Amino acid sequence: MYHHFMKKYITDEEKSAGDSMTEKTTAVILAIVMTSMFAFSGCKTEKAATDKYISGADFSSEASFMATENDRLLLEWDDENKCIVLTVKESGEKWSSIPYKYLEGGGSSANVSSTLNITVVDSVTLQQTTLRGYTEAYENGEIIAEKAENGIKVTYFFENYGISIPVKYSLGDRFLSASVDYREIRESEKYPILSFSLMPFLCSAENNGNGYLFVPCGSGALMYARETPETERSFTGEVFGADYSRPNPVNTSNPEEVRLPVFGVKNGKSAMLAVIENGAEAAALEAAAGNPRTGYSNIYPSFYVRGYDVYDKSTYDSLKDDLVRISERKAEIQAEVRYYPLSGEDADYNGMAKTYRKYLSDSGKLIGNTAGGSPYSLTLLGGAEVSSSTLGVPVQRLKIMTSFEDAVKIIDTVETAASESPAVLLKGFGESGISVGKLAGGFKISGKNGAKETLFDYYNKNGITNYTDFDIIRYKRSGKGFSYSSDCAKTAIHKAADRYEAIGPLRIYEDSRKYRVIGRQELPAALQKVINSAKKNDLTGVSLLTLGEYAYSDYSSKETYVKGQMAKDVTSIINNLKKVGLGVAVGSNSYAAATGDTVFDTPTDNGYYNCFDEQIPFYQMIFGACRQLYSSPVNTSDNIREKILDSVIGGCGLNFALIGNYRSEYTEIYSEKLYAMYYTDNIDLIRETLEAYLPVYEKIKGKHIEKYEIISDKLSKTVFENGVVLYANHSESKIVSPAGVLSAYEYRLAEQREKQ
Repeated sequence: MYHHFMKKYITDEEKSAGDSMTEKTTAVILAIVMTSMFAFSGCKTEKAATDKYISGADFSSEASFMATENDRLLLEWDDENKCIVLTVKESGEKWSSIPYKYLEGGGSSANVSSTLNITVVDSVTLQQTTLRGYTEAYENGEIIAEKAENGIKVTYFFENYGISIPVKYSLGDRFLSASVDYREIRESEKYPILSFSLMPFLCSAENNGNGYLFVPCGSGALMYARETPETERSFTGEVFGADYSRPNPVNTSNPEEVRLPVFGVKNGKSAMLAVIENGAEAAALEAAAGNPRTGYSNIYPSFYVRGYDVYDKSTYDSLKDDLVRISERKAEIQAEVRYYPLSGEDADYNGMAKTYRKYLSDSGKLIGNTAGGSPYSLTLLGGAEVSSSTLGVPVQRLKIMTSFEDAVKIIDTVETAASESPAVLLKGFGESGISVGKLAGGFKISGKNGAKETLFDYYNKNGITNYTDFDIIRYKRSGKGFSYSSDCAKTAIHKAADRYEAIGPLRIYEDSRKYRVIGRQELPAALQKVINSAKKNDLTGVSLLTLGEYAYSDYSSKETYVKGQMAKDVTSIINNLKKVGLGVAVGSNSYAAATGDTVFDTPTDNGYYNCFDEQIPFYQMIFGACRQLYSSPVNTSDNIREKILDSVIGGCGLNFALIGNYRSEYTEIYSEKLYAMYYTDNIDLIRETLEAYLPVYEKIKGKHIEKYEIISDKLSKTVFENGVVLYANHSESKIVSPAGVLSAYEYRLAEQREKQ
């Protein structure tokens, strides 16, 4: 499993072994140390007696039994096949941790028949091994089931490795719950557990039938359950993105991440939506479509029990393989997944969206409605640090891209052209601009951008919704009470959480661009400084984009292992900002979107992974009716027309990133696309785009998507709750639609509302 997890997240060169050591010396020392000692980090601690493994041979399993039922569902234990069976009473549909039709057909694959898999690390060799539940728990160990309150407790004993994991299966009103309390996991010192995969084939569909997997990557994706000449297609993505306290990944293409803790499957006339209720930060979603060896396509969650750091073999000549060092202590969380069986009209991704919206509302995780603002927003970039030298000494100087006077001119010019006021996000108006410097740019608004009153008076006079961004995650210098050396987050092996700013189109990493991630325990202090700065500068709205986009671990505290409690921490911060009367804009992870007022950089595509077959606006189906959503910048997109279309079909507002003046040296520190941000070059684009979108937006703003339909690979249909129907052409050629002939990437409302 490890190599499947890591294929997208391999680290850069590890350069922190000591300034005085050569790379060769470092490699030799590391090789000696890591082949002679346990892979754990930190201080050695004595395990409690209750953590010791007890053989499964000392227990006996009950025969097959009916565990519990309610008005809708029936839960049973099948002791012959060592699996749970869930029956939907109304339809008679059966879902099992081993596909029910597979059981009826007498299948015997160890892959399909494994209801719990684990990955362990050999503490001597550091080698990782994935253990299938069928082989190592059923054949070589024990699977013991017993009745429990409102369900079944099943303990999986991996006898040869000294590991046992209890899983509790129980019923809610409309769902099956599967949960694992990490504190009840028992293991040996020889084989510490890295992760486990929960019911890999509960959410599965037979290949070449009417089925697909739903993957919440970016805006949302579908993987059809069909076999292809290219054999199976697979996807792995950590929920809420890769752990940001790990070193930078080599992959710099910045694909979309998994922003929602949900997944699902459609199998014939039935479907299943799964919601990760607890422990989502520690989860990764794994999907495989069209596997010819099993005959099934499946999607499931794997949960990290420990964190890890990865060492690239290219860094150390003496090492043959990438090395993983894991944390000594396992996390102390309770992972829980709720599975909602769907049938009838709800047995598709539209029904999944409807069910998840209800779940968020009923659970109190989505409160209030802040949708319906301006159809577009402007992100204004204040400045950036550029390297220069004084008498041969390298220094960083802040270069201004947009002054406050420029900002007024930009907003006024755009507003006149668009005939509509924008929402405005100020980014990079602190001491270090958009570059990483002191935490949150020193919690200041830089005086080098001119008199802020020039812009703020304009805001007030014209009633413009505005946010000023504070990056309270990344920093590279001490200041404002935050120490670079002692206040940073710690990785799984208790190193400082170092990352690197990428430079230019080649995405080069340099030590001079190294920065760190702030310790999680420092976030409350950072919050207070944001509040103080907002009061001092009379801000009405603040933005916390990085806080809402990057989830990360901090191994300074067991509560924050494997990204633990990230959702809780971010939700608390946003709520505290609201309590003092501030509007809050956030990044797109679902826990931030569910709490904030406005979401910037809303995912409008699925990352265009080759394994995906279709793109759907699932994210917008969840948040579009209750949050003001804005896309990532339209004007810097590789395909502007496609970017606009992907945003419009979900009712998402459009964003344009602009600067007041352009200097060629900026490209060294931001990106090769900075030239596309000069505001005078974008006026026609903004005017023409909004002329087409404004009439549509006025009819769909604040309305949730009732149904999204993929009519063909070129044509889609979006139906909003008020009956408004939007057709869209996703191709580069003209097509005929019920709304008339559509040009390339054109969208159009149906002339009359269609009966559904």
